[in-house]
Amino acid sequence: MLYGIGISGTGAHIEGARMENLASNLANLRTPGFKRELMTLMQRPAESADILTDDEAAKFWEADPLLDRQGGGVHLSDIFVDTTQGALEQTGNDLDFALQGQGYFTLEHLNHGRVYRRAGNFTLNAAGEIVTQDGSAWLLDDKGKRLNFNQLAANLGASGSKLGIGPDGAVTVLGAQGGSEDTGRKLGLAAFAPEDERKLEKLGHTFLAPRAGETVAPVATRPQVRQGMLEMSSSDPALLMTEMVEVNRLYEANLRMIRLQDATLATLIGRVGELPA
Repeated sequence: MLYGIGISGTGAHIEGARMENLASNLANLRTPGFKRELMTLMQRPAESADILTDDEAAKFWEADPLLDRQGGGVHLSDIFVDTTQGALEQTGNDLDFALQGQGYFTLEHLNHGRVYRRAGNFTLNAAGEIVTQDGSAWLLDDKGKRLNFNQLAANLGASGSKLGIGPDGAVTVLGAQGGSEDTGRKLGLAAFAPEDERKLEKLGHTFLAPRAGETVAPVATRPQVRQGMLEMSSSDPALLMTEMVEVNRLYEANLRMIRLQDATLATLIGRVGELPA
Protein backbone atom coordinates (compact mmCIF):
# COMPACT_ATOMS: atom_id res chain seq x y z
CA MET A 1 0.00 0.00 0.00
CA LEU A 2 2.81 2.43 0.86
CA TYR A 3 4.41 1.47 -2.44
CA GLY A 4 1.26 2.53 -4.30
CA ILE A 5 1.12 5.85 -2.46
CA GLY A 6 4.71 6.48 -3.46
CA ILE A 7 3.93 5.76 -7.11
CA SER A 8 0.93 8.09 -7.09
CA GLY A 9 2.86 10.77 -5.25
CA THR A 10 5.63 10.63 -7.85
CA GLY A 11 3.04 10.86 -10.61
CA ALA A 12 1.39 13.92 -9.05
CA HIS A 13 4.78 15.60 -8.61
CA ILE A 14 5.69 15.02 -12.27
CA GLU A 15 2.33 16.31 -13.53
CA GLY A 16 2.75 19.40 -11.34
CA ALA A 17 6.16 20.05 -12.94
CA ARG A 18 4.67 19.55 -16.41
CA MET A 19 1.94 22.09 -15.63
CA GLU A 20 4.51 24.70 -14.56
CA ASN A 21 6.46 24.07 -17.75
CA LEU A 22 3.37 24.44 -19.93
CA ALA A 23 2.27 27.59 -18.08
CA SER A 24 5.70 29.17 -18.70
CA ASN A 25 5.54 28.33 -22.40
CA LEU A 26 2.01 29.73 -22.64
CA ALA A 27 2.86 32.93 -20.75
CA ASN A 28 5.71 33.67 -23.18
CA LEU A 29 3.80 33.27 -26.44
CA ARG A 30 4.38 36.96 -27.22
CA THR A 31 7.96 37.11 -25.95
CA PRO A 32 10.26 37.75 -28.95
CA GLY A 33 12.76 34.95 -29.50
CA PHE A 34 11.34 32.78 -26.71
CA LYS A 35 12.17 29.09 -27.06
CA ARG A 36 9.87 26.69 -25.28
CA GLU A 37 11.27 24.06 -22.94
CA LEU A 38 10.31 20.43 -23.47
CA MET A 39 10.39 17.84 -20.70
CA THR A 40 11.33 14.21 -21.29
CA LEU A 41 10.12 11.57 -18.83
CA MET A 42 11.23 8.00 -18.33
CA GLN A 43 10.09 5.02 -16.32
CA ARG A 44 11.96 4.53 -13.09
CA PRO A 45 13.63 1.10 -13.29
CA ALA A 46 12.83 -1.77 -10.96
CA GLU A 47 14.85 -1.90 -7.74
CA SER A 48 17.03 -4.79 -8.94
CA ALA A 49 18.06 -2.82 -12.02
CA ASP A 50 18.43 0.44 -10.16
CA ILE A 51 20.46 -0.21 -7.02
CA LEU A 52 21.53 -3.87 -6.95
CA THR A 53 24.59 -5.55 -8.43
CA ASP A 54 24.14 -8.10 -11.21
CA ASP A 55 24.55 -11.04 -8.78
CA GLU A 56 22.11 -9.51 -6.29
CA ALA A 57 19.63 -8.78 -9.08
CA ALA A 58 19.73 -12.41 -10.26
CA LYS A 59 18.93 -13.66 -6.77
CA PHE A 60 16.20 -11.04 -6.39
CA TRP A 61 14.63 -12.20 -9.66
CA GLU A 62 14.70 -15.86 -8.65
CA ALA A 63 13.11 -15.09 -5.29
CA ASP A 64 10.19 -13.03 -6.62
CA PRO A 65 10.11 -12.37 -10.39
CA LEU A 66 6.70 -10.67 -10.25
CA LEU A 67 7.77 -8.15 -7.62
CA ASP A 68 10.96 -7.42 -9.55
CA ARG A 69 8.94 -6.30 -12.57
CA GLN A 70 7.34 -3.49 -10.56
CA GLY A 71 8.89 -0.19 -11.54
CA GLY A 72 8.94 3.00 -9.57
CA GLY A 73 6.61 5.10 -11.70
CA VAL A 74 8.08 7.88 -13.84
CA HIS A 75 10.65 10.58 -13.22
CA LEU A 76 12.02 13.60 -15.06
CA SER A 77 14.80 12.61 -17.44
CA ASP A 78 15.80 15.97 -18.93
CA ILE A 79 14.59 19.42 -19.98
CA PHE A 80 15.81 20.75 -23.29
CA VAL A 81 15.23 23.88 -25.35
CA ASP A 82 13.21 23.47 -28.53
CA THR A 83 15.15 25.35 -31.23
CA THR A 84 12.35 25.27 -33.82
CA GLN A 85 12.07 28.64 -35.51
CA GLY A 86 9.04 30.74 -34.63
CA ALA A 87 6.95 32.91 -36.96
CA LEU A 88 8.47 36.22 -38.11
CA GLU A 89 6.43 39.36 -37.57
CA GLN A 90 6.93 42.70 -39.32
CA THR A 91 7.51 45.61 -36.92
CA GLY A 92 9.09 48.32 -39.07
CA ASN A 93 11.49 49.16 -36.23
CA ASP A 94 15.08 49.65 -37.49
CA LEU A 95 16.47 48.10 -34.30
CA ASP A 96 14.38 44.94 -34.54
CA PHE A 97 16.17 42.00 -36.18
CA ALA A 98 14.97 38.46 -36.86
CA LEU A 99 17.10 35.48 -37.81
CA GLN A 100 16.10 33.19 -40.66
CA GLY A 101 17.60 29.74 -40.12
CA GLN A 102 19.52 28.15 -37.27
CA GLY A 103 21.73 30.46 -35.23
CA TYR A 104 21.90 33.16 -32.58
CA PHE A 105 22.94 36.73 -31.95
CA THR A 106 26.09 36.95 -29.83
CA LEU A 107 26.02 39.35 -26.91
CA GLU A 108 28.08 40.44 -23.93
CA HIS A 109 26.00 40.16 -20.78
CA LEU A 110 26.59 42.35 -17.77
CA ASN A 111 26.71 39.36 -15.40
CA HIS A 112 27.21 36.28 -17.58
CA GLY A 113 29.76 37.30 -20.19
CA ARG A 114 29.25 35.83 -23.67
CA VAL A 115 25.64 34.76 -24.22
CA TYR A 116 23.39 33.95 -27.17
CA ARG A 117 19.76 34.58 -28.00
CA ARG A 118 17.24 34.66 -30.84
CA ALA A 119 15.33 37.68 -29.57
CA GLY A 120 16.27 40.62 -31.79
CA ASN A 121 14.45 43.51 -30.15
CA PHE A 122 17.27 45.98 -29.44
CA THR A 123 17.56 49.65 -28.57
CA LEU A 124 20.26 52.31 -28.15
CA ASN A 125 21.57 53.33 -24.73
CA ALA A 126 22.73 56.82 -23.82
CA ALA A 127 26.16 56.13 -25.32
CA GLY A 128 24.70 55.00 -28.63
CA GLU A 129 25.50 51.31 -28.05
CA ILE A 130 23.10 48.69 -29.37
CA VAL A 131 21.75 46.90 -26.30
CA THR A 132 18.85 44.71 -25.19
CA GLN A 133 15.65 46.40 -24.05
CA ASP A 134 16.63 46.12 -20.38
CA GLY A 135 20.19 47.30 -21.07
CA SER A 136 21.73 44.16 -19.56
CA ALA A 137 23.60 43.00 -22.67
CA TRP A 138 25.42 44.54 -25.63
CA LEU A 139 25.12 43.31 -29.21
CA LEU A 140 28.52 42.27 -30.57
CA ASP A 141 30.02 42.23 -34.06
CA ASP A 142 31.73 39.22 -35.65
CA LYS A 143 34.99 40.23 -33.93
CA GLY A 144 33.42 40.22 -30.49
CA LYS A 145 33.32 44.03 -30.17
CA ARG A 146 30.36 46.13 -29.09
CA LEU A 147 28.43 47.98 -31.79
CA ASN A 148 28.01 51.71 -31.21
CA PHE A 149 25.82 53.46 -33.77
CA ASN A 150 27.09 56.95 -32.90
CA GLN A 151 30.70 55.90 -33.41
CA LEU A 152 29.91 54.09 -36.64
CA ALA A 153 28.35 57.24 -38.09
CA ALA A 154 31.13 59.48 -36.79
CA ASN A 155 33.86 57.22 -38.22
CA LEU A 156 32.31 57.62 -41.66
CA GLY A 157 31.93 61.36 -41.23
CA ALA A 158 28.26 60.93 -41.95
CA SER A 159 25.23 62.38 -40.28
CA GLY A 160 23.59 58.98 -40.24
CA SER A 161 19.96 58.80 -39.31
CA LYS A 162 19.39 55.06 -39.40
CA LEU A 163 21.18 51.79 -38.93
CA GLY A 164 21.01 49.34 -41.82
CA ILE A 165 21.56 45.59 -41.54
CA GLY A 166 21.92 43.42 -44.64
CA PRO A 167 20.80 39.78 -44.92
CA ASP A 168 24.40 38.69 -44.30
CA GLY A 169 24.61 40.86 -41.17
CA ALA A 170 26.62 43.66 -42.81
CA VAL A 171 26.17 46.93 -40.92
CA THR A 172 25.59 50.16 -42.85
CA VAL A 173 24.71 53.72 -41.91
CA LEU A 174 21.77 55.16 -43.81
CA GLY A 175 22.09 58.88 -44.48
CA ALA A 176 19.37 61.38 -43.79
CA GLN A 177 19.36 62.37 -47.49
CA GLY A 178 19.32 58.79 -48.74
CA GLY A 179 22.06 56.35 -49.65
CA SER A 180 24.09 54.18 -47.31
CA GLU A 181 27.71 53.70 -46.33
CA ASP A 182 29.28 50.39 -45.39
CA THR A 183 30.87 50.38 -41.94
CA GLY A 184 32.94 47.26 -42.60
CA ARG A 185 31.33 45.59 -39.58
CA LYS A 186 29.03 42.58 -39.37
CA LEU A 187 26.69 41.37 -36.67
CA GLY A 188 28.08 38.64 -34.47
CA LEU A 189 26.07 35.56 -35.40
CA ALA A 190 26.71 32.01 -34.24
CA ALA A 191 25.27 28.65 -35.25
CA PHE A 192 26.10 25.36 -33.56
CA ALA A 193 26.10 21.69 -34.40
CA PRO A 194 23.23 19.78 -32.70
CA GLU A 195 25.53 18.20 -30.10
CA ASP A 196 26.81 21.65 -29.06
CA GLU A 197 23.38 23.26 -29.17
CA ARG A 198 22.17 20.74 -26.59
CA LYS A 199 24.84 22.07 -24.21
CA LEU A 200 23.14 25.47 -24.06
CA GLU A 201 20.87 26.27 -21.13
CA LYS A 202 18.54 29.15 -20.46
CA LEU A 203 19.46 32.22 -18.45
CA GLY A 204 16.08 33.80 -17.93
CA HIS A 205 13.56 33.68 -20.78
CA THR A 206 15.67 34.43 -23.85
CA PHE A 207 19.41 34.28 -23.04
CA LEU A 208 21.33 31.06 -23.56
CA ALA A 209 24.81 30.09 -22.40
CA PRO A 210 26.79 26.83 -22.20
CA ARG A 211 26.15 24.74 -19.10
CA ALA A 212 28.83 24.90 -16.41
CA GLY A 213 31.92 23.02 -17.55
CA GLU A 214 30.73 22.80 -21.17
CA THR A 215 32.20 24.53 -24.24
CA VAL A 216 30.61 25.13 -27.63
CA ALA A 217 32.20 25.89 -30.99
CA PRO A 218 30.30 27.80 -33.71
CA VAL A 219 30.10 26.26 -37.18
CA ALA A 220 30.59 28.09 -40.47
CA THR A 221 26.86 28.33 -41.22
CA ARG A 222 25.32 31.74 -40.53
CA PRO A 223 21.61 32.58 -40.41
CA GLN A 224 20.21 35.42 -42.50
CA VAL A 225 19.11 38.65 -40.86
CA ARG A 226 15.75 40.31 -41.46
CA GLN A 227 15.70 43.94 -40.30
CA GLY A 228 12.43 45.39 -39.08
CA MET A 229 11.10 41.99 -38.06
CA LEU A 230 10.95 39.89 -34.89
CA GLU A 231 10.79 36.16 -34.33
CA MET A 232 8.04 35.10 -31.93
CA SER A 233 7.60 31.92 -29.92
CA SER A 234 7.14 28.67 -31.84
CA SER A 235 4.58 27.36 -29.31
CA ASP A 236 1.05 26.57 -30.47
CA PRO A 237 -1.46 28.01 -27.94
CA ALA A 238 -4.19 25.51 -28.85
CA LEU A 239 -1.88 22.54 -28.30
CA LEU A 240 -0.60 24.03 -25.04
CA MET A 241 -4.13 24.48 -23.67
CA THR A 242 -5.09 20.94 -24.71
CA GLU A 243 -2.04 19.50 -23.00
CA MET A 244 -2.71 21.55 -19.86
CA VAL A 245 -6.21 20.04 -19.61
CA GLU A 246 -4.73 16.55 -19.96
CA VAL A 247 -2.05 17.23 -17.34
CA ASN A 248 -4.61 18.62 -14.90
CA ARG A 249 -6.72 15.46 -15.23
CA LEU A 250 -3.70 13.23 -14.65
CA TYR A 251 -2.70 15.30 -11.61
CA GLU A 252 -6.19 14.97 -10.12
CA ALA A 253 -6.23 11.22 -10.87
CA ASN A 254 -3.00 10.73 -8.92
CA LEU A 255 -4.36 12.73 -5.98
CA ARG A 256 -7.53 10.61 -5.95
CA MET A 257 -5.41 7.45 -5.88
CA ILE A 258 -3.39 8.81 -2.94
CA ARG A 259 -6.57 9.58 -0.99
CA LEU A 260 -8.04 6.16 -1.81
CA GLN A 261 -4.92 4.27 -0.77
CA ASP A 262 -4.55 6.38 2.37
CA ALA A 263 -8.16 5.61 3.39
CA THR A 264 -7.64 1.89 2.64
CA LEU A 265 -4.46 1.86 4.71
CA ALA A 266 -6.23 3.59 7.61
CA THR A 267 -9.03 0.98 7.48
CA LEU A 268 -6.50 -1.85 7.44
CA ILE A 269 -4.63 -0.45 10.44
CA GLY A 270 -7.92 -0.02 12.32
CA ARG A 271 -8.99 -3.62 11.71
CA VAL A 272 -5.60 -5.06 12.65
CA GLY A 273 -5.96 -3.26 15.99
CA GLU A 274 -9.27 -5.02 16.59
CA LEU A 275 -7.83 -8.53 16.21
CA PRO A 276 -7.53 -10.53 19.46
CA ALA A 277 -4.03 -10.94 20.80
